[in-house]
Amino acid sequence: MSREFDRILKAKVKEAVKETRESSLREGARTTARTMIEDGSLPLSKIAKFSGLSVREVEKIKNGIKV
Repeated sequence: MSREFDRILKAKVKEAVKETRESSLREGARTTARTMIEDGSLPLSKIAKFSGLSVREVEKIKNGIKV
């Protein structure tokens, strides 16, 4: 039983690390997009391209910023 528990625990930890890493990368992309939006020199489509976010996500970020 202990081996099965260890296997399950290891899989869960690996999954949690992956989710945390992906979440951190996504938050970094959002921060980058926010900065680019605030700069105001690029169209949203370019911001989406450079940040790796969708245009829709960039629009949502823009609408959340008080300019």
